[in-house]
Formats: sequence, C-alpha cells, structure tokens
Amino acid sequence: MANLCDILKDLNTKIYAWMSAQPAVKEESITDWLLYELSKRSGQVAYKAFNRHEEAKYTGADWDWVFVFDDGTVWLRVQAKKLFVGEDNYPSLARSNRYGQQISTLITSAAKVPAYPLYVFYYGSSKISGCISRSHTTAGAYLCGAKVVDANFVSIRKRVNPADLIVRSYPLPCIVCCPMAPGGSAKILIRQIYHYFERHSLFNSSLDEYQGYSKDIPAAIRSVVDNELKFPDGWAQEFGSQFADVGAVVIEDFRD
Repeated sequence: MANLCDILKDLNTKIYAWMSAQPAVKEESITDWLLYELSKRSGQVAYKAFNRHEEAKYTGADWDWVFVFDDGTVWLRVQAKKLFVGEDNYPSLARSNRYGQQISTLITSAAKVPAYPLYVFYYGSSKISGCISRSHTTAGAYLCGAKVVDANFVSIRKRVNPADLIVRSYPLPCIVCCPMAPGGSAKILIRQIYHYFERHSLFNSSLDEYQGYSKDIPAAIRSVVDNELKFPDGWAQEFGSQFADVGAVVIEDFRD
C-alpha cells in the first residue's frame, strides 16, 4: 500500500493547490480528476465511470471504493462535498430531492451492499483535522463517516463551518498511510475506519459485524480483479444494478 500512500499524498497536495488557486472549481471536476489520476498512476487500480444522474434515487454516492486483500474486502460508498469558507455548509449536507435526503439515501444504500458510508470533503484552506499527529493541516480532501456527519450536523440544525467538519475528519491519505494501522489487510483497514468513526462500537462488535468488511470477494468485484483489473464485456449488464446512481467504481487490488 506504500505506493498508493504516496499517490494519495501527491493528489491531495494538488487538490489543495487547485482549490487555493481557483476557489470556484466544482466538486464534480475534482472528483473526476481525482479518480482518473488515481487509476492512471497505480497499476493496482481498476476504474469505471458511469453516467451521472442529477437526482440520485438509490445511492446518494459519487463513487464506490473497494479494497481487495488476501484476507478479505473493504467496500466504501463515498459522497463528495466541497466546503465553502465563510458560508453555512448545512444546506449542502442536508440536500434533498424528491426521493429524500441525500445523506439518508447514502447511509441506507450503503447498508444494503453492505458498504461503509463516507464523505470526502474538499477544502482549499488549512485546518486542523482529527489526525492525532496534527501533521496534515494543508490537505485538500478529508474523509468523514456519513453517520458522524448525520448525527453531529444534519440532525442538529445549526450553522456548519468547515472547521467544525474537518476537526472530525481525517486527511484522505490516512486511509492507507496511517502509521497506527500498518500493513495491507482488510481486517486492519476496517478496524482503522471504525477507530476513526465508530469508536463507541469497537468493543461490542465482532469483525464479521463491521459494515463494509467481507472475508470474501463479491462477484461484481471478483470478475474485475480476476480479469487483470479490466471490466469484462457484459459486466455492466450483469452487475450494473448494484451501482445504480453511483458515479464510478474504483477497485484497489492488494492481493499478493
């Protein structure tokens, strides 16, 4: 995972620089660039983009991020949000359409996969994150659990400043760079995610109950990783319904 760590650090630095230089850049543009660059720079990544839907009915997600290891799979369902300095960010977090509230759709759909629901926040100013080392204060993208966002911000109607969110979030590279969770392992990765965002349940759950973790490789993912990280012909027809409304799927293969 070392190579992916370096890649994410570099991409995060570039996101920060991009947003600092062009504050009006759209979150969709950042997401498309991030996923494409990630797939281009790593030989361990498969990436497939889907047609975007203006009104997400099923998932509320921008992409699914799947990590495949020898000891299992970790599946994340991700929604990206750009944060705005000096503005109330609550309306963006509580966004709704005729199908319901986006964050509720994200959490509900992730539970059905099952995947772990996350937000990625893009921000072009330096803020202190939840990282213990406090060393990543200029990151351009941060991860935060969707249930953390819902419980602490969306369910409680109040003005939301970027700093309020980022202090509960972790720089994007932490997903693979955290020194507290060394090594390539699905068990280590899901426990790390739960340490970040589910500390109250750490002592009450067995590993098999950790949402997003599977000791097996789901068929939709196996068909790609066993095909040299290429999406086989007919993949969308066979498995596309599992990704309805998801903007893209990114698969990271760390098997030996």
